[in-house]
Amino acid sequence: MYEGQTENHIPRRGDQEPGLEPGDVIIVLDQKVHPMYQRQGDDLITKMDVKLVKALCRFRKTVTTLDHRTFVITSSLEFPEKDPEHLMYQLERLLPSREDVMLMDDMEEVDLEEGDVQARQRKHQREVYQEDEDAPRSGVQCQT
Repeated sequence: MYEGQTENHIPRRGDQEPGLEPGDVIIVLDQKVHPMYQRQGDDLITKMDVKLVKALCRFRKTVTTLDHRTFVITSSLEFPEKDPEHLMYQLERLLPSREDVMLMDDMEEVDLEEGDVQARQRKHQREVYQEDEDAPRSGVQCQT
């Protein structure tokens, strides 16, 4: 394999016929370089610059996905004080101003939150195997 290529090996799932031992399925994907996203396992990662005022005082930012959907992400920030609005107002006065995001009808708003990538991968794998078990056994057949 070369860089940009991934391989998935599924043992004993090919050519399933009575009386024959099933073969392995090997899927090789060539992935293209993308200017915004990089692949890490099953996840797409992107980096974004966030100005200090936005990082400290919450922000909204648009992100366009590979299938051309637009999400508006909103960050949240935990302050040790009981009155974060008062503290954010003081910080915003001291820091450079931030621009607002104009919402369009075709955008979907989502909240930015810390996630557990490994737990999400395990959940996705369980869902994929569950779909495979529930799927009918018809469809494309391998030539023997």
